[in-house]
Amino acid sequence: MRRSLLLTLILTVLVAGSVFAIDPWEYHQRLGERLFAYGRTAQAEAELKKALKIAGAFPPGDRRLEATLEDLGKLYENQERVDKAQAMYSLLLAAVEARAGKDSPELLPPLAAAGRTALAGGDVPTAKEDLNRYAALAAQTGAADLDRYRSVLEMLSRMAAVEGDFDTALARQREAVAQLGKGTATDEERSVCLESLAQLELAHGSAEAGARILRKVAGLQAADPGLGNPATTLVKGAQAAMTGGDPGVAAGLARAALKAGAAGEEALAARSIAAGAAWRTIGAEGVSPADLLGTRKDDPEVAAVRQCLEELEAIQKERLGPADPRRITTLGRLSRLAAMEGDAEGALQYLSELGGAASGSNNPSLKLNVLEDRAGLLRAAGRTDEAIEANSELIAALESAHGPNDPALLPALRSQEALLRTAKRKKEARKIHKRLRRLERTLRKR
Repeated sequence: MRRSLLLTLILTVLVAGSVFAIDPWEYHQRLGERLFAYGRTAQAEAELKKALKIAGAFPPGDRRLEATLEDLGKLYENQERVDKAQAMYSLLLAAVEARAGKDSPELLPPLAAAGRTALAGGDVPTAKEDLNRYAALAAQTGAADLDRYRSVLEMLSRMAAVEGDFDTALARQREAVAQLGKGTATDEERSVCLESLAQLELAHGSAEAGARILRKVAGLQAADPGLGNPATTLVKGAQAAMTGGDPGVAAGLARAALKAGAAGEEALAARSIAAGAAWRTIGAEGVSPADLLGTRKDDPEVAAVRQCLEELEAIQKERLGPADPRRITTLGRLSRLAAMEGDAEGALQYLSELGGAASGSNNPSLKLNVLEDRAGLLRAAGRTDEAIEANSELIAALESAHGPNDPALLPALRSQEALLRTAKRKKEARKIHKRLRRLERTLRKR
């Protein structure tokens, strides 16, 4: 307490040194500034308020009022009392505009301060108005502080993105990046600004441009690890490109992330994106392995996609549970790719693993789909006896799931009759045929 009092007395004496030579406004203003500089914010506020009261009586255009309003704004902003800071900066803006005119470059600092604190306080409409006005005046006069101009453009971009106005967000962020070479941006600021533009380009603009920018950012990060992890940056970019509907660019960034050393969850994400993009080029989603069998033998594109998914499955096997939906999806795709290559045995192996995963999942229809795919593939491969056995298992599973008289049994029963006739097992085929007729009559009566 004594030290606090002593410091105040010393500052008072320093400022008042020649008390008779200093007018009251200057006395309170200077003392407030000194107290603020020494961290005595409560006392500084009191002195600056006294100076503000005196300045309020000055004639219009007196710049002493502006000085006090600016210092109070800075004090409140420093204390994170953004509502009070915004009020001071708004008054400062009005005072400067009344003195200098609405197109004066002197409006730039108060516009930035008023917009910045309005945004921090959640007053988005006022923030947009002030910051857009700042950007227009900065472009018109060419008198803005270049680093502050870039910061304002970035704020405008973020606000537009939050509102879903991605065209404006892109335009503003592009303007911000254009200022990077003109100011004194640090490497960290440069990296953040470029990455923000890259993410917007990837999801809502030019994916190719976004990828180029992101590779540049990754290069900066590789040269200076303090700027971030290049693998993380590239994975985020790949995800944004997939969201933006450009799987080719997404795959390229995912591969770059793996080369940059992506590990753990990032490696899983990168391989998932690369595999997902590769799978889209095949166009086999929803087609049964039986219908795909041998359709693209010795096709290097299919072989490359299969290798990509096998690499994904290896890391999924290591990091995911056996019934994880992501692994189930990969196994199903691999069974189709193997079938396309004419590798029936490989396709059956993937279906076997898929069947094991289905047993541990809470998806009863998955098990039925796997049994149906297995039976169909064995039949298409000409392995009739194995197909009969697999189809019998499918029929039993359908009966268990739906009952003995459900229409879901019809395709499996018809397939079983055809298989039995192919195998010259006429007695069993007639038995299935009779059951089919009974079921069809029962269904017609419903």
